[in-house]
Amino acid sequence: MNTLNWWLRRYYQIQDEILLVYRPTLKSYWGDRTLYLSEDYVQSKKYNHRSVLDKEVVIEFDEEDKSLNRKLADEVCKRLKADGITFAKWDSGNKSIHVHCLIDYGEVKNLQLLKKVFMRYYSKDLKYSPDLRLASPNHLVRAEHGVHEKTGFTKKFISRNGQYPTISKIPQPVWNEYYREYGIVLKRKATVDVNSFVEHPALKYILTSEKFRENSDGRERALFMLCHVLKPKYNDKKELGKFLAEWYRYSGGLKLSEKQIYDKVSYHWNREYNFGRTYLSELLESIGLNIEDFEK
Repeated sequence: MNTLNWWLRRYYQIQDEILLVYRPTLKSYWGDRTLYLSEDYVQSKKYNHRSVLDKEVVIEFDEEDKSLNRKLADEVCKRLKADGITFAKWDSGNKSIHVHCLIDYGEVKNLQLLKKVFMRYYSKDLKYSPDLRLASPNHLVRAEHGVHEKTGFTKKFISRNGQYPTISKIPQPVWNEYYREYGIVLKRKATVDVNSFVEHPALKYILTSEKFRENSDGRERALFMLCHVLKPKYNDKKELGKFLAEWYRYSGGLKLSEKQIYDKVSYHWNREYNFGRTYLSELLESIGLNIEDFEK
């Protein structure tokens, strides 16, 4: 258990596409990335970030006080253990503690929502909330034994419950809360049909690369969304990859190569995520724009 490769070999049995990133310093860019066991994968390279698995939930508290974060994580672990959920607990190398667990989500319609519900359920009534961003699809997390760019410390194994990494069943009360929240989402029409979503003025703005290049950020997040939104319009992932590579280059993107973009498309080609106004609004907000301005 004392190497990243040990963990990757076991995660690979659960998911055969795992994105790895090598970023040695805070000044390093995020473009040195590859899929585990792809032709570009280098076993000796000290990858320090990886993608969160589809079946994986990472619960993290990111308060300034590390001892507080540890106490919160310990309480979450106590609750997980009581429900028979296996997990691993890690020191992130900075101020937070990471609690990793693997869940059987079946045929769930909104995996991101389910992960958020799971996180909130196991931190219920605690004074502080976990970082819900880790429920986002394609989110990166510090890899096992990976070096933290800021502190220089590695992510260290603390303990595990049961034979983790093993997949655990989600308790019925979590499912009950998920169905309740999913019903609210449907009523609010948080997800929309792909064809109508493509027609949204804000999405058209993003697709117009010469306009989008005026922004200094948001390209990687937009790239992820466009991959899924435009996927139904392409019969071939190579063609989609080529289009997105051109969009990325003309929008001013420098971090990712054409091959890295194709790897992203390949990774997400058979995965399904729903996008709606909320995601689009958050993306625009991250680059200083307001979705209401596009809907006038």
